[in-house]
Amino acid sequence: MQKSKHSLLVSAACLLPMLISGAAAAHGYKIKSLEIVHPWTAETAGPAAAVYMTIRNSAKTPDRLIGAKVKIAAKSELRTGQASAPPKDGAAQGVVVPAGGEVKLGRDGTYLQLDGLKQKLGAYERFALELVFEHAGHMNIEVMVEEAPAQP
Repeated sequence: MQKSKHSLLVSAACLLPMLISGAAAAHGYKIKSLEIVHPWTAETAGPAAAVYMTIRNSAKTPDRLIGAKVKIAAKSELRTGQASAPPKDGAAQGVVVPAGGEVKLGRDGTYLQLDGLKQKLGAYERFALELVFEHAGHMNIEVMVEEAPAQP
């Protein structure tokens, strides 16, 4: 019996770091019927950054993301296109989050563009961002800055 308790404790101790890192990687925020899952951007030394996330809506009616406010950039704008080619993108008039559904802000669709960054974004940092929804109102979140993907 003593040996089983010891094995259980050792197993739990080994799993704890994995559980903690998983929780940190999948951070989220909830306001009313909306849930923001893992808002992130890649580290950058340049004047712009694209922000990605998943927005879930558990309500019976749709809502719409109509904008964002951020202190670390001169401008924030919803864009449609490919984040790897911002000059060809067009501004989006908002992002509908369907009732009982979700929308992903990602590299090959709609995303949030931050222009005129006032500071470089270093990996493992966070910054405040205020999302503005048509019905749910304002939602304050933190965006995680992740390491830039390795270039081939």
